[in-house]
Amino acid sequence: MSKTNSYIMFKLIAQKLKTKVWEVIAKSSKTKMGVIKWSSYYRKYCFFPEANIVFGEKYLLGIGTFVENLNKMRIKNKSRLYSTGGWRST
Repeated sequence: MSKTNSYIMFKLIAQKLKTKVWEVIAKSSKTKMGVIKWSSYYRKYCFFPEANIVFGEKYLLGIGTFVENLNKMRIKNKSRLYSTGGWRST
């Protein structure tokens, strides 16, 4: 599964038990810019850039919007799971 905007493509590369990992690719050059994955330190999805990559504002806005939407969906789904009894240890 992948999602795109005008400048970048977000490709789902891993589906873990509770989280996902997305690869961020520049559409024009097909360059891997980094990955978006769960950060246990920040307790939310974060962008982990590749070394020596320079970002313009349109790339940063696109990545930021995608990460923000992932975190909003996670909060929404998490509250729904807890209210229905999901994610409980037995």
